[in-house]
Amino acid sequence: MKKLLFYWAFLLSCMCHSQSYTTSIPFLMKKDGQSFSYVDQSKDEAYLFVANAKKVRVIHYDTKFNHLDTLMTTIPGNKSDNMIGFSKNGSTVNLIWSSKNGNKFLFQNLDFATKKVTLTTKEFRFNNETVVQTFSSNDAFYCLSVVDNSSTLKLYRFNSNNELDEKTIDVSSTVFSDSNNQRANVYDLLSESFGSFESAFELQNIDVTVPNSLAICSKKRKAYFSNNELVLTFDNNPLSTQIITIKLDDYSSVVQKIDQPSDKIVSTQTNSYYFDHHLYQIKVSMNQLFFSIKKRTGETVKEFSANSSETISFKNSDFLAEWVNPFAESKITTTQQFISKIYSSQPGISCYNLNGKNIISMGGVSERIKKIDPNEQDSSTYSYPVFAGGAIGGLLAASAYVLFGGYNGTSVFNNNFKSSRNIVSIHSLFSKDFELQTDKVNAYSSTKMCSYFNGFAPIKYPTFFSTNGKAYIGSYNEDAKQYVVMRFDN
Repeated sequence: MKKLLFYWAFLLSCMCHSQSYTTSIPFLMKKDGQSFSYVDQSKDEAYLFVANAKKVRVIHYDTKFNHLDTLMTTIPGNKSDNMIGFSKNGSTVNLIWSSKNGNKFLFQNLDFATKKVTLTTKEFRFNNETVVQTFSSNDAFYCLSVVDNSSTLKLYRFNSNNELDEKTIDVSSTVFSDSNNQRANVYDLLSESFGSFESAFELQNIDVTVPNSLAICSKKRKAYFSNNELVLTFDNNPLSTQIITIKLDDYSSVVQKIDQPSDKIVSTQTNSYYFDHHLYQIKVSMNQLFFSIKKRTGETVKEFSANSSETISFKNSDFLAEWVNPFAESKITTTQQFISKIYSSQPGISCYNLNGKNIISMGGVSERIKKIDPNEQDSSTYSYPVFAGGAIGGLLAASAYVLFGGYNGTSVFNNNFKSSRNIVSIHSLFSKDFELQTDKVNAYSSTKMCSYFNGFAPIKYPTFFSTNGKAYIGSYNEDAKQYVVMRFDN
């Protein structure tokens, strides 16, 4: 009966929120559940990993999201171990786990052709360095760290046979600048904290193939990984975006600094987003908004501005708002209100391929806010705990945050679509040749996801990905004991 009620409620909810039920997977997940997803870009096929305290189930879907195969096996090591990535080679998927103390990697090789599962382990210690992010590609798993007090990065690559290749990227010949416009190295940029918005050594991994909320795009430090290159952008310094590009074929590196738009206006409220070899930048002062699209050389392709007393000529939407507590907020109706909101928040900008065109979202993100009952008198904000190095001890803390599952599916999903932050934004729509379009776009898959999930209680073990031009979110339904996947169309 519970299952029947669940499906009726679920279908009614889908009809109201413009998304479609795609599939469900019978699987019991309790306190120790984990989820992970991956898209093989060469084939546009998806893999969904769902684990409980005892078993992990891997489901393989084709480009139309038809079920191709399933493989289930026991989890390696201890239930406290975390899935942190994987590599792929032909019919085999290498699922990679990190041990509780972070000193051991466990490689679980799952062969879909033979249904054979093998396990290998490697002891590993990061000496005088801090792990800041991990990445997975079709054929390898990467781990990025920074050497203490330096501009030296280390990139560890485990191929599909679990063989390690270690590369050092030294960019010490470049002088970087921190948030106070003081001379800095890469370690300094990564160690800066931006309050509740961004912890020290937090490097936000951005997947441009999925629609990202401004909640994560407002981060000052971002990493963009592809099979060809790893691009790191730093917006610590409000005067320019500092970029490190690492080629993954020969591990050569290039450092660039691209100035923020309008040097006539001084403001610390700046940010950027890297998409399709172009840099999108936003700058906000108390009364003005600047937006630019630039090539990697720094050459300006398009540049726009608006002041608080005029209409924003480059917007293709209304003034949009995602309120944590809608009853406590006023509707934004003027440019002055919009610019003022961004200026008092954390600015962010993102870009996504929307049906062959580029939709740019820009706006502001607030501090975290407690969701309250409108019938309660207490409407005070809530101070959310921020990840701090002292909680684990020493410089191991940032490494632990990455390797112990700090960036798992649940964490990424909640930061993206259940961020507990007010977000105000507008959308701009451009052709691939950067010509401003006339179509009105108030909602697409990203805003639909935020609207849908912010109305729910905590979502259990979610993961999200994009394939075949559509965005998908999986989450666990405890009543039905099903892992459910939904599709959000543009």
